[in-house]
Amino acid sequence: MLSEGFSNEVRQAVYEELGEMLAERGRPAELQDDMNLSSALGLSSLDLAELVAVLEQRLRRSPFRSEVAITSVRSVGDLCAAFCGGEAARQLGENARLARAMERGQGRRSARESS
Repeated sequence: MLSEGFSNEVRQAVYEELGEMLAERGRPAELQDDMNLSSALGLSSLDLAELVAVLEQRLRRSPFRSEVAITSVRSVGDLCAAFCGGEAARQLGENARLARAMERGQGRRSARESS
């Protein structure tokens, strides 16, 4: 997760829209960049899609069309990074690819150990 270099506009939009969504669902939270959208905040994939649509309209950016895979967004900070674009988005995508490679390696190792 990245926490540096977010524009104030993006961070404010993400925090406001996410805070409003959580409040509407009766789950207000004091948001932090490292909070996991699913486990810590209880967002479903449908909630994330709705939030992304609102942010795309508000910020007039669509980072998930070409810059970042939506599946790489796990935390509040990841969402900020995706909408900031540039280096933050590229690093988010690289971190997601690295995590998937590590998961595949662990799966192979577990399969070999159990045979």
